[in-house]
Amino acid sequence: MAINPERQALPRYGSPISEQEYEALERAYPELRLELIGGRLYYNLAGGSRAHATICLNISAELRSQLKRGSGPCFVVGSDMQVLANGEKVYPDVTISCDVSDHKQDIKIIQSPHIVVEVHSPSTEYKDKNHKLQAYMACSTIEEIMFVNQFAPEVRVCSRSGGEWRSQDYQRGQLLHLASLDLQLSMDEIYYDIEFEEPLEES
Repeated sequence: MAINPERQALPRYGSPISEQEYEALERAYPELRLELIGGRLYYNLAGGSRAHATICLNISAELRSQLKRGSGPCFVVGSDMQVLANGEKVYPDVTISCDVSDHKQDIKIIQSPHIVVEVHSPSTEYKDKNHKLQAYMACSTIEEIMFVNQFAPEVRVCSRSGGEWRSQDYQRGQLLHLASLDLQLSMDEIYYDIEFEEPLEES
C-alpha cells in the first residue's frame, strides 16, 4: 500500500479533532483504523495479537454459521468495516447488521448495526466500555453489545430491553444468548485455541 510521504504525524491519542480533520487523516492513513468518538480521535497503531485475532475469528465464524441457517437478511462483518453508531465512526471487532441496505457490496460504512462485539485488552478496555459503549447505547439500531476479555474467559453482554439496557456477565463453561436474534455462543467456542495458562501479550 502506498504511503503518503507528505502526511503529518498523527495527533495524540484521544485528541479533540474536527470531522474535516478526521476525514483528512483517513485519507492519509488508510492502513490504520481511525475512530471518531465524541469529537476525539482514537486509533490502533500496531497489529493485534494472535489471541485477539483468534477470538474474533471464533466469534465471527460461529455467528455466521448460525445466521446462514436462517432465512433473514442478517450478516456478519469484521473489524475492517467501519460502523456508524449514533454519528460516531467506529470499528467494532465484529458487527451484525440486519438492514438490506447495508448488504450492498460497494458500501463503505455500516449504517444500521444490530449487534456489535469488542474484544478488549487492558489498554482498550476503558475506551471500549465507556466512550464506545455510550455511542453504541445511543444508536437506535443496536440491540446487543458484547465485550470480550482477551486475557481471561470473561464476557459481558449488554442488551436493550423495553427501552432500558441490562448487562449479564459470563464465565468459563457458560452458554451466552443473544436474544435479539436468538443466537447462542458457548464460552468454549469463543475462546477455542486460547491457552490462558500462557502469558498473553497486549494487542
